[in-house]
Amino acid sequence: MKKIILLLLIFFTTLVFAQTSEQPSGREYRRSSVHNANLVRSVFGNWGVIGQPASGGPRGSWIYDTNGYIGD
Repeated sequence: MKKIILLLLIFFTTLVFAQTSEQPSGREYRRSSVHNANLVRSVFGNWGVIGQPASGGPRGSWIYDTNGYIGD
């Protein structure tokens, strides 16, 4: 029983310190790409963006590239 408690204590301590460590962030780490498969094209980014505004570059399309269907 003491081993289980010790293992749980070590696990939760490691979990707390892993979450509080500083992670690099900023505009220099932003990336975006275009997913183009199964007649659908979508623009996505690693900061929560799917699609683009009409004036911000490629949006998304279905079947034809000129058939825009999504944006922010």
